[in-house]
Amino acid sequence: MKVHIQSAAVLPAALAFITIGTVGFTASPASAATYTWNGDTNRFWTSDSNWTSDDVPETDVPESDDIVVFNGSSSNTAVYLNGDRTIQELMFGGNTNYDLTHYSTINTLTLANGNLTTTGSATHLLKYHINLGDNGIWSIDTPIFQVINNISGDHSLTKTGSGTLSLSGDSTYSGGTILSEGTLLLNSNNALGTGLVTVQGTAEAPTMDLANGVHIANDIKLLSDLYIKAAEGKRDVTYHAGVISGDIGANLIYNGEDSFAFTGNNTYRGNTIIESGTVQIGDGGTTGWIAGNIENHATLEFNRSDDITYDGVLSGPGDVYQFGTGTLTLTGDSTFGRLLADGGHLVVDGANIKLTANTTKARLVTRYGDMTIQNGADFEYIGASRIHNALTVTGSGTLLTGDQMYVSTHSTEKRFVVEDDAEVNIAGFFTIGAYGPGHISVQSGGKLSTGRFIVQGTSSGLITGSDSQLTINSNLFLYDSSGLAVNDGAGVEVTGYTKVGTPEGFTIDGGTFKTDQLIVNNTSTPTISISGMNALTIGHLNGSSTYQGFIQDAEGGAGELIKVGTGTFTLTQANTYTGSTKVFDGTLLVNNSSDSATGSGNVIVRDSGTLGGNGFIEDGRVILYTGGTLAPGQSAGHLTVENITFYHGDTTLEIELGGLADTEYDVLSILGSAVLGEFGSPQLDVSLIDGFTLDLDQQFDIVNISGIRYGEFDGLSEGALVNSFDDIGLFITYQAGDGNDIALYTAAIPEPTSYVMLGLGGLVHVLRRSNRMFRNY
Repeated sequence: MKVHIQSAAVLPAALAFITIGTVGFTASPASAATYTWNGDTNRFWTSDSNWTSDDVPETDVPESDDIVVFNGSSSNTAVYLNGDRTIQELMFGGNTNYDLTHYSTINTLTLANGNLTTTGSATHLLKYHINLGDNGIWSIDTPIFQVINNISGDHSLTKTGSGTLSLSGDSTYSGGTILSEGTLLLNSNNALGTGLVTVQGTAEAPTMDLANGVHIANDIKLLSDLYIKAAEGKRDVTYHAGVISGDIGANLIYNGEDSFAFTGNNTYRGNTIIESGTVQIGDGGTTGWIAGNIENHATLEFNRSDDITYDGVLSGPGDVYQFGTGTLTLTGDSTFGRLLADGGHLVVDGANIKLTANTTKARLVTRYGDMTIQNGADFEYIGASRIHNALTVTGSGTLLTGDQMYVSTHSTEKRFVVEDDAEVNIAGFFTIGAYGPGHISVQSGGKLSTGRFIVQGTSSGLITGSDSQLTINSNLFLYDSSGLAVNDGAGVEVTGYTKVGTPEGFTIDGGTFKTDQLIVNNTSTPTISISGMNALTIGHLNGSSTYQGFIQDAEGGAGELIKVGTGTFTLTQANTYTGSTKVFDGTLLVNNSSDSATGSGNVIVRDSGTLGGNGFIEDGRVILYTGGTLAPGQSAGHLTVENITFYHGDTTLEIELGGLADTEYDVLSILGSAVLGEFGSPQLDVSLIDGFTLDLDQQFDIVNISGIRYGEFDGLSEGALVNSFDDIGLFITYQAGDGNDIALYTAAIPEPTSYVMLGLGGLVHVLRRSNRMFRNY
């Protein structure tokens, strides 16, 4: 048994400061000796010649109350413990790397006071088992100090110093860990023993660095900020299953390249800051939580199988994912980068959320999960969204706004839905089917407003229910085999043109569809189905267009076509819809070659509307009310109608004369009856086409009537002067053709006293020449 005698170097005080090499320390018990490894003989701890001691007299090897120093003055830097041993504490200094390893078996080194200190620029390996004989302070001021095996004992370990302490063993020490400075690198699940980890940093927040796939179960108490990072270059998820507690003001900062998952139900109220890498809340089960606000500069993933509500604030430019099979509800007002539903159900409930990521990627994505925005939430994103799974925007006051939206839900059960008075405003493109078939529904009073609206592939759009509305502030395109249905009191309004390139066109069944222009795509001949009052309205912004497709009734019965605006709308096909056609403004041209361009319903022309064209209206009756005009042809042309009534006196028949052939002036053929005035006689307005002049003895058979004619034009009785052009009079007769047709003929303008004789003579002239029957037309 050796007896230690204090040397003069440690007197007079038992706790005086001693410097050995580059190591500074405070001596522990007054009887402690300091042993410095010189390694002069070999690598074995048990060789007393390997040690230099301040013991007086100097004895063999360090024992339980001795301080052991490795300071870089040795020749052998690998040290074999070769036996379980106890010392007071352990110190390293200098710039030499030490490897405290085992020879044949792994032995245990007990630190009686638990302390370990490193300084200098070297890195060291400690491969012994370590037993803490007391609460230890490990001050690591070298770049890295690695403990490869286990730490045991009933005491605590406090990490101080700016360096990195790497722990790789399955430790069992139970007194807890206090992290004050520098970095703890954890390479095993049990590296921190079984006790509480307390973070009590100083000026700079300490770091906990977890290696690939490590699962830490210790509870953590935050008394200051803590950095957590996953080892760089790894790809497995690292877990923390314990509970992290702490007061407001103590933040957790994650900074790593890989994924870190919280599977404990944490209660700390400070912020969580994600600087890089991925943080998971949960790992597919029913645990894992963060209670405070989250500032995300990288990736945040919610991955729970149950229903959870996060009421904190999300901020930063990073991505937020819903991965779990359960339902995640967000209720906090937040501004962050991107939001992606990749599993389960994501709900935004009453929150104001704005997505602002500076990226070309879609900001809002529903990929493998459904999403609902509800209860007055105000959701805004810049850039594009991609909807591959169900997205429902619902409830009065709920608003979704964005720049572009692409819907490819692949299933009619997985739709983009706007309902129950909610509103969606998309400033730019709204495209259905760009990445596979997509399906949308605007229903129950929902409102969707967008710029350009495109439906393609086998995609579909359904606008249904009273007060449901689709407003397109640019153009509507229907391509391929897509479909659009407007039903049951819903409405669609297109400020530009509607281009129909799908064979089945679109359906208006009890709804209303209003577009400035209606055209077909290339050589398509689509069919539009309509039913209901005001079903299809064309020209409300004064545009002109030609529709070369067909119009028929929808399942709900007769549908109406309405022409408004100052532009011209042209129909070119034989249509079969049975509702009325109403021309309130501008011009409707019927340029079909057979049957009826306006179906079988009545054609109403009124206000400032004009009906013209070179086609056929062979069903229904054309009725002109106040302000209505009938102008056969398109310039000179031939219009055929079934029946016609000029109901009021301020209606007009416009006739243009451009030559003597019946193809060079306007002709109106009436297959049935003609009523020239129920409440006042209509006006007849005759003009000459530029370049044409009248001559004497010319005749123009302008109206052919197969049935009965009632009435005359206003102020124009039989043989009356209609107008004069260069002193040549243009007169009217109602007895041309088969005796019931209307013709104009020319003659010199006589003196007023000769008008009666001229009328009789002119009538004889017309009757002799006008024996052409309607069948010639």
